[in-house]
Order: sequence, then C-alpha cells, then structure tokens
Amino acid sequence: MTKPMNKVLKAQFFVDDLSDDQKTVITDINDYIGQGLHGKDHSIAIIEGAAGTGKSVVLMELVRQYMTNKRYKTALVVNHPELYKAYREMGTAIPGMDVSTIRRPTSLINDAQKNHKKYDIIFVDEAHLLYSKSEPYAHYRGQNQLTDLMDLAQVVVAVYDFEQVFQSKMYWDKDLLFKTIGRHPYKQFDMNFQYRMVASNEQVAWMDDLTAEKPMKPFPDNSTFEYKVFDTAGAV
Repeated sequence: MTKPMNKVLKAQFFVDDLSDDQKTVITDINDYIGQGLHGKDHSIAIIEGAAGTGKSVVLMELVRQYMTNKRYKTALVVNHPELYKAYREMGTAIPGMDVSTIRRPTSLINDAQKNHKKYDIIFVDEAHLLYSKSEPYAHYRGQNQLTDLMDLAQVVVAVYDFEQVFQSKMYWDKDLLFKTIGRHPYKQFDMNFQYRMVASNEQVAWMDDLTAEKPMKPFPDNSTFEYKVFDTAGAV
C-alpha cells in the first residue's frame, strides 16, 4: 500500500518536468544499462557531479523505472543513515516499489554473499560513502564495497561526488575508483549543470577556488547570493 510522499522529499528528489539535460543523461544511462545487462562482464555506470546538479533526480527516475519493474532483480543502497531513511520513506509512496530492496551496503553485501544472491542492477547513491577498506567494527570484513557490489550485480549505477570526503575508511578519488573498476566495462556520465544555485558563475568559481586552496581574490558581489564571514560558529 502506497502512502502520500513527503512534500520536502518530493521537491528534492522528483520534478514534474525533467530538463533536456536530465532527459539526455537518463536516455544515455538507459542505453548503457541495456548493453550491460546483455554483456558478459559486470559493468558500472558512474554519475558524477557536484551538489545541485540534479544527480539524485536522475537516480530516482532510474530507480522508479527499474525497481518497479518485476522483470529485474534490483536494489538501491546508500550508506548515509538519514538518506537511507529518506529513501525508505519515499519508497512507500512509489507504486510497485518494494522498500525491502532499499538497503545499507554492508547489510546487502553480507546478506547476498551468505545466501548466494545476484542482482541485475544495483543503484548506489553517494557512492563516495562506500567503505574503501575493511571495517569489522561495522560488520564489514571485505576490502572494498564497490568491488563487492560489482561482483553481485550485472550492472552497478553509482553516484559519486569526489568533493565530499568524510572519513579515511570512506575515502575515494578517481585513481582509487578506476583502480577498483579495473578491466570491467564502465562509462562516466558527467552532470555539470547546476539547478540549486542562486550564486553567479563568478561566485561559484570563487568558491571552487576556495575549496581548491587557490590564491583568493575579493568575493564578487554580482547576484542575490549573500556571503558572510564569521570569526566563530556561534556568531552566525
């Protein structure tokens, strides 16, 4: 039985009218998934982009297409506990969705390996939060969760944002990603169009320079975006 979707979650993860850019990415990924499902090797589609580029909207459209289709054995995994809860809540509002297929990666990997399960497609949001090394304290004794997921699925669709690093056990960069992929087929889908930005292009460039630790110039004041600096967090 489906439930009404939370309005905040719906606004963040679903749009009534996909942009032309989003439709193009979805079509291209669909083509790649189709090829991968009929290929001999396990393959991976990499959706890459910074915050605000619509990665979650594209992923949820793909999830809705495949995870409500009984022809496919699918799963959606995410390691962030709050995002996991959000996906489970959204799943109850999507007709045909089995929320039990929305899992934390360690839980899915351990269950699948123990019970010899295989998948057609595994979707991974925030794949930069997958464990890149063993973490026995969290009940993960493998060496790399992406490797394990690729072994379990014919096609993995993984969303990465390499600017987000939380802990060393979840550290990912492109070198590690491509080393993990090895000789498996892959295709990268770059999303570099911003949807949730009110800053100007010059201000976005300034903030990119800041995160890259480049020499700083005065902050450009040419949009409605407001920028302030405080000496302490308590002064906000």
